[in-house]
Amino acid sequence: KRWFIFPPMKGMYTTKPIGQWLRNHRGQVKPLVFTQYAGDIVYIPRFWAHGVLNIKESVGIAAEFAHPYVT
Repeated sequence: KRWFIFPPMKGMYTTKPIGQWLRNHRGQVKPLVFTQYAGDIVYIPRFWAHGVLNIKESVGIAAEFAHPYVT
């Protein structure tokens, strides 16, 4: 999977596929980009936005972690 992550205050929510979003917003916001390989685990910190482009057929599992004392 190719990941595009955006620091807090630089990300946005959209329903557009990430490939389309990247074509339309090229140069406006520069994400951090990396590739996740089989067996890798990715952790996205709180308040960071992300988009994922599947390079090959893949299966993903997502979970959100919340601490009861942190809002």
